Amino acid sequence: MGDIQWKFLNFADNKLRSFKDWNCEWTVGEWKKTPEEPVIGKTGYHSAPTIPEALCMKASLVLAQVECGGKHMESDNQSVWQKMKIIKAWNITLDVLDRFYLLAVTREIEQHPEYEMKQEMLRGIKGGVSRIEPNWVSTYKNNWYLHINTLRYDPAINNTALRIASPANDLQKIWTEELLPTLTEFNPREAL
Repeated sequence: MGDIQWKFLNFADNKLRSFKDWNCEWTVGEWKKTPEEPVIGKTGYHSAPTIPEALCMKASLVLAQVECGGKHMESDNQSVWQKMKIIKAWNITLDVLDRFYLLAVTREIEQHPEYEMKQEMLRGIKGGVSRIEPNWVSTYKNNWYLHINTLRYDPAINNTALRIASPANDLQKIWTEELLPTLTEFNPREAL
């Protein structure tokens, strides 16, 4: 068995596609192979070691766990492979992404109870007074960075921003322990 990694895919026109891999069409369980030398951003099949890092590459509404093999090239937060197959895929909704962001924010705030502004943000989010709006996500050297705005429903209260920096491996646990067990497996017949 090769390396197990993650990627996000799109499902449109009855086809599962990866825009990171030049609009490549995928079928669960089938190997994709390229004779070319894999080069990040140019040739090969791209993936990330954790779901949070895959989210930074290209967030879409199908999450795939992939097996990778052959020649490969790695960077801090992604890799590209000569061959890859989808082991399993799940449907992702915007609600799932919102839950992930909320859990990431909650974890960050709970680790820093000394920051009153962060505590206030969390109370507003949990109380339905605010909502999370991601500005950008990025990864660097296994750290996952999320910069968010919390938008208040009451215009009299200022919006606030928060930057989260957490190890991607720690946030991977949110996906594997709390989110993946609640997701439905991707089925192209049901996705139509």
